[in-house]
Amino acid sequence: MELKEHEQFICFVDFNKDEDLGFFPKGLRIECCSKFAYITENTSRKDPIFNVNVLLVDPYNDHPQIATFRSTKTVDVGLDRVESDNDIVVKAIMYNNKANKDDKNYDIKILI
Repeated sequence: MELKEHEQFICFVDFNKDEDLGFFPKGLRIECCSKFAYITENTSRKDPIFNVNVLLVDPYNDHPQIATFRSTKTVDVGLDRVESDNDIVVKAIMYNNKANKDDKNYDIKILI
């Protein structure tokens, strides 16, 4: 995985549904894709900026296809800047607090 300049990998994220990540793949045929969600930190600014990324891998084509989706909103993960390579995030979980599938007023939460 190649990250942009001034960006560092923080951790992978566990999730149950695409909605838990704020990812709504309507119109995409991704039923057979492997999905990997992970958090990155943009280190180019003084204040930490965290993004959630979704990596989709479809290995069933003649040539495997890979796509990355990056959140358009920054994520408050409850961390200050990761100061060194010695800091480790053991596990992160994302979920949403929808009351039902038609609920449009909900939040996406992350636990680290």
